[in-house]
Amino acid sequence: MTLASDALHWVKSPDLAIDTGKPIPLLTFDQDCFYRDWALHAEPPPPSGFQIVMECASIAGIISAVGAGLGVTLLNARHLQPDMEIIANGFPTPPDIAYVVRTGRSADTSAVKALARTLTSDADWHRPPSPR
Repeated sequence: MTLASDALHWVKSPDLAIDTGKPIPLLTFDQDCFYRDWALHAEPPPPSGFQIVMECASIAGIISAVGAGLGVTLLNARHLQPDMEIIANGFPTPPDIAYVVRTGRSADTSAVKALARTLTSDADWHRPPSPR
């Protein structure tokens, strides 16, 4: 069941100058992150490619690193901050994402079904904030 859809955006600090002649400094969550994998294999890549300069498992860490001007990253619209700059040109267009509830066959109980229905009926999930 789909909880919500959201958009991904390339973001950076307004203070970070991007030199297209050098690898773009990339901030990623961890080696198993979908955003990281997509960014490293997206077409067309930036002319000089990416160089991972930081990995951090927390959204707070990534947001702080962007604010400090350490690099660029992919963030969903829910996590955009007023002091972030959305990068519109020169980067691969990121896909939209969806938050889903998945249940396995062994979890097919009335309690699990009730929880999934409750989660999917929460109106706040269905209205992602608009990009800033």
